[in-house]
Amino acid sequence: MHRILRFFTPKPLPSTSLFQRSTHIRPFHTNYNPLKEEQTLTLPTGHTIGFAEYGSPSGTPMFALHGSPGSRYDALWLTSVAKKYHIRIIAPDRPGHGTSTFQKDRRLIDYPSDISQLAKHLGIERYHVIGHSGGGPYALACAYGLPPKELLNVGVVAGMGPPPVLTLKDAGLYTVYVMNMMTYLPRLMRFFINMSVKDGAVLNKNYQHMMKYLTEEDRAEIGDPESQRLGVKSLMEAYKQGADGAIRDGQIYSSPWGFELKDVHKKVHLFYGAKDTRTPLAFGRYLKAHLPNAELVEYEGASHFTIPRYHDEIFAKLTGHN
Repeated sequence: MHRILRFFTPKPLPSTSLFQRSTHIRPFHTNYNPLKEEQTLTLPTGHTIGFAEYGSPSGTPMFALHGSPGSRYDALWLTSVAKKYHIRIIAPDRPGHGTSTFQKDRRLIDYPSDISQLAKHLGIERYHVIGHSGGGPYALACAYGLPPKELLNVGVVAGMGPPPVLTLKDAGLYTVYVMNMMTYLPRLMRFFINMSVKDGAVLNKNYQHMMKYLTEEDRAEIGDPESQRLGVKSLMEAYKQGADGAIRDGQIYSSPWGFELKDVHKKVHLFYGAKDTRTPLAFGRYLKAHLPNAELVEYEGASHFTIPRYHDEIFAKLTGHN
């Protein structure tokens, strides 16, 4: 998941721009493989799941759940560490993002079924799940709802917190503002999205403007031209169908999740940065206190944009190599 994807929200693109799978898509990175990165599965309900694969094709499977807004392309940044630990990354688009069908009334607890069906489609019997930022609650839903015989380890990296901590005190002004806008003023949020980006050029301009408000360390992490180019590509993919997928995410985060944390019996590995102002350490500590079987790792110097520096340690923990 790319680290810029949680910072601002761009314009929903017209429905006519809905992506059609093709082997003639313009490559956007050196090792681009449309046969791996433009895959789809149609469920019995008629809904489509778009997904990409990275890392080691013969490795232990791990489903990587992107942030919000985000897309399957976010997992491209996990390629090197996945190869190191012999992990096969499967990165699905959530409903309404990328090539996955939007579902107006979807719930958080509906998501484990998507992962289970995708696993069966790929012939996978056991797998890990990792969720970053907005993918965190979905990873927790998997820990709650997936059969123990299928699920290996679950990781949450700088994940969004549940409703009790979405307060000014714990979450901060930015997160509370975005969640409230998506929940109570979705039409106005769409308007702001429309004004944020009209095409890749406008999004690039907004990216540059955003850089002014980051610390020097954060700019060093995500401000290089290649990171910017790939980040813009993933954002454009995230919003290809429009803003509704990301807005529904926000509504889900700030509403009851459909399960109690105390009922999540699968062990969950939590990783949070002490300098994170998007998904603060308070979220991780709350989850640690309310999940019956959780381990929290706190990275003293990490922010929302620099915590990926610890992916090596995180993957070692999840795969038992630490």
